[in-house]
Amino acid sequence: MTIFARSGFRGLLRLRGATALFLILASALWVTPARSHPHVWISARVNLVFAEKTLTAMEVTWTFDDLYSTLIREDFDKNGDGKLDSSELAEIVRNQLEENLGDYSYFTHLEIGGERRRVTEVEDFQARFNDELLSFTFRVPMLDKIDPNRLEFAFGLYDEEYYIEFSLDRDDPIRLSGDAPAGCKPVVGYDMNNPIYFGAVNPMRVTLNCHVG
Repeated sequence: MTIFARSGFRGLLRLRGATALFLILASALWVTPARSHPHVWISARVNLVFAEKTLTAMEVTWTFDDLYSTLIREDFDKNGDGKLDSSELAEIVRNQLEENLGDYSYFTHLEIGGERRRVTEVEDFQARFNDELLSFTFRVPMLDKIDPNRLEFAFGLYDEEYYIEFSLDRDDPIRLSGDAPAGCKPVVGYDMNNPIYFGAVNPMRVTLNCHVG
């Protein structure tokens, strides 16, 4: 019982019983490859954490669409009370860590000083439900403190196989917390140099716009 699985819907779902059947049948309704993706939608928020004017971590929140959230709640609700308690949420977290989302860079792709880097480990991975929607939160520590005045920093949130579509939260997409250098701001755009899904989709790219010497 996993969520993001390496087999079947790779990078998507492998669920039990009626939930899995529903997703298979829904996918079969789309007859062309270009129209068979995505299957899941995630709204994301990012907090860029600074200390001593350097970027030390990213705090990431994913909020899943209502249909997917409902399917997950029904699939993991072992006691049938219509909600997920702490033990049931903990099982979701265990599945994610066992499945190793690091194989997918936690769908968080970094670019530091022009060098692309994958995310293989995160901290404080949690699952919760808010307003009936499933959310995951986790922290991405920077291996080296990054001075954005000297080194360009950018990131993208996307699934390279486009089973999942990411967008930024409308109300609170990106924050800078701590003592970020004055004048730094995130600039949201598209990565035109690294398209995904057979070159058909340009994923989001967020650049931390500071003076780079």
